[in-house]
Amino acid sequence: MLIMCLIMNKPNQKKKKINIWGDVICMKLFTSDGFGVENYDLAEKERARCKMMRYNWNNEVLMFQGLVVPKPKERERIVNDIHAKIDHFSEQKTFAEVKKKIFLA
Repeated sequence: MLIMCLIMNKPNQKKKKINIWGDVICMKLFTSDGFGVENYDLAEKERARCKMMRYNWNNEVLMFQGLVVPKPKERERIVNDIHAKIDHFSEQKTFAEVKKKIFLA
């Protein structure tokens, strides 16, 4: 599997980036053990599996390298909460604190 991912991810190849939460195949593979992906072509399923190797799915929580990956609709609220908790410091300090707590995929 890893070798296939390395072959598929050629460094000079331009690829359209899809947010993990918006990647229908990845989310179907995470949430339903692959049910519903049988109609996608093999290359798309392999692309999704390679992408998924960097993430963990635990009890409806998506994780990346130990950080929670919040759903896009939850991100603004989380960033605002962190900003308020650090006494409304600058954008740079807020962003530094956000990067310690969550992963914005």
